[in-house]
Amino acid sequence: MISRRIIYSDKGIANRFGNSIVLNKKLKQKEYKKLHDEIIEHELGHTSNGFSWHDFKHDLNWVQHKKLYWKFILTTPKSWFQFSPIYYHFGEPYIDISLILYWLFIISLTILWWVILF
Repeated sequence: MISRRIIYSDKGIANRFGNSIVLNKKLKQKEYKKLHDEIIEHELGHTSNGFSWHDFKHDLNWVQHKKLYWKFILTTPKSWFQFSPIYYHFGEPYIDISLILYWLFIISLTILWWVILF
């Protein structure tokens, strides 16, 4: 088994970069211990070859019924960086294709909704 390095940050929620998992440091609080462990397990479920449809579906299926996840997001404004498709990781720009697809889907639905209603 490949060992993973866990790095704590004050922005976002969690990401996996190669053998590193970056987690929001607030997840270390006792209140979020279960979520912390579930997120690590989730991040380990991603493939190692960059973006894939498996990863895209893996993310969509995971967050649907996680009340503690949504509580964390709503009470931690810096976690909202997680939803930006472009961000920096160790000073290097990183483009998250999954989030670009999410945002394109949401924007398309919004436009469609406006076209149908008006």
